[in-house]
Amino acid sequence: MIFIKFFILAAIVVFGANKLSKNAEKIESNSKINVVFVGIILALATSLPELATGITSAFIGQSTMAVSNVLGSNVFNLMIIAIMNIYFFKEVVYSNVKNETNKINYFSLIMYAVFLLSLFMANSGIFQVGRVDLLSLGLIVVYFVSLKVIKPEEDPHATTEHHDKKLLNNAIIKFIVYAILILFASIFLSMVAEDIMVVSGLDASFVGAIFIGVATSLPEFTGAFTLCAMKKYDLAVASVIGSNLFNFIILGVVDIVDKEPLFKMESGLVVLAVYGIVMTLLTVLALKLKIKSKKKNLIIPIVIIVLYLSYIVSGLV
Repeated sequence: MIFIKFFILAAIVVFGANKLSKNAEKIESNSKINVVFVGIILALATSLPELATGITSAFIGQSTMAVSNVLGSNVFNLMIIAIMNIYFFKEVVYSNVKNETNKINYFSLIMYAVFLLSLFMANSGIFQVGRVDLLSLGLIVVYFVSLKVIKPEEDPHATTEHHDKKLLNNAIIKFIVYAILILFASIFLSMVAEDIMVVSGLDASFVGAIFIGVATSLPEFTGAFTLCAMKKYDLAVASVIGSNLFNFIILGVVDIVDKEPLFKMESGLVVLAVYGIVMTLLTVLALKLKIKSKKKNLIIPIVIIVLYLSYIVSGLV
């Protein structure tokens, strides 16, 4: 019964994400907003599940699950891009992404560095003010710096004659409605995931990374494939890796509301972070190289998928 609840809630999240991405495309098509920035806005909306489950996990005393949810969601998101590149291999997705979008990955690597530093310094108390870690606030600062660097410039090729203001306003309203739907479905999803942890006896970091991490990444998964099917590759990738960037802010927020210090030196979290760094570097390389050969372009995504599967296997044995 518990797994049925999990899949029903997951289905609601998928439905909401599909509608969310379609309305994001309408916003991008009927405005002068830069496609990368629209992707970041979509990423913020699709990251609401991680935010909701992170705060909920903290309140129910499962802070490790909150952190592993964010890290697990990030590695799953990178696998989403890899799967997209294989599924839409004729289009060579990686090669259809602008260099501006790849900047998001650079900031993700900075976030990982700050996060690992916070883990290794957790017991020193150097960056600790009360129960709040200043490095977690540093994650929030890095995010807003990234928004400054990745400026929401107007698209120079955009033309106002095809813009429909009524359609734009309607898309914005629907975008907000479906974002709220995803948010509430995700809150219940995290509660069900905690029950799964109790019933299964699995480690909290593993449950957070797999069950919650995958479930809360369903909006990115559904949205990315919906956008790729519409040939909006740049928007699809920007929304997924933009979600990775926003996910780190969640750690800062959860650290503030958590009753205990959030960052604790745990081998499971370090391993997850290392997986995230390696997979991010591979994604940066794939987007940078822009390999035109369809066969050669499958190498990096296959490696990323194998890495993710290796993590799952290591957690089950």
